[in-house]
Amino acid sequence: MLSREQTRFSDTENSLYCFTSNLKSLTQSDTLLGKHIVQSETYAPEILRTIDREQARAAINPKLIDFPFSGVDRWYCFELTWLQQNHQPRCAELVIAIDSQSERVVESKSLKLYLNSLAFTTFNDDADVTTTLRNDLEGSLDTSIEIELHHRRQDRLPTRKGFKNLDEAAVSWDFDPTSFSGSDASLLRFDSEEHTAQKLQTDVFYCNCPVTGQPDHATIFIAYTGPKIDEAALLAYIVSYRRSRMFHETAIEKITMDIATQTKPFQLSVSGHFARRGGISIHPTRSFTSRD
Repeated sequence: MLSREQTRFSDTENSLYCFTSNLKSLTQSDTLLGKHIVQSETYAPEILRTIDREQARAAINPKLIDFPFSGVDRWYCFELTWLQQNHQPRCAELVIAIDSQSERVVESKSLKLYLNSLAFTTFNDDADVTTTLRNDLEGSLDTSIEIELHHRRQDRLPTRKGFKNLDEAAVSWDFDPTSFSGSDASLLRFDSEEHTAQKLQTDVFYCNCPVTGQPDHATIFIAYTGPKIDEAALLAYIVSYRRSRMFHETAIEKITMDIATQTKPFQLSVSGHFARRGGISIHPTRSFTSRD
């Protein structure tokens, strides 16, 4: 005969077995969870997957299915980026609200892959972006949702006093990110006749993890004294990293070296505030002082 402690352990073990079995049946369906998926560089709404709420609830406790609660799921997506008609990148925070009574919920991995697929996609304006997102997500979920698009991501992005944001500046843009396979230092330009001190930042930088291939977004801060750097050319150079694969620290080191080599500053500092992944955010900083 089992003791009370043995019975308690047995009940817990059985509950855990039922939970993992039910969860396994969920993840063995058409979801992308636990699977290696190559990130698409072209618009890919077909990548979206959903999870049946009733099955998810039953996997935990069948009583959840009929429990009379109400509510909403708000998804905060901090790494949405796309191209404007002139191919200049934009970034924003996306907020998606899904009613808790909907039959399905979007699968997080598929949503990430879907949003990442917009990085090289051209849209007419913000309304075009919002309409596309709404149509794709509502079509996948088969329910109405609420969507909000916030530039500067409601001030969640890092900022530093005195830094000029290149993304918001009226720069002359003549560059197509889709035409480059990796970072290109030859894009950098400077005026040897005009010397200045500037502090610049951009929120549209990203490169890709050399291990997973997933994009790593960052705000880049550049402070320098020396020949005046062409701002449009600098932004084009930063954007050219969108197909590059490198670690955070290496990316900042390459940016520092390329700017120092190509534009001849007297002093230079480059910092990257990378978006958090797995609860960790890396902020590398590299400095350079000319010996000439």
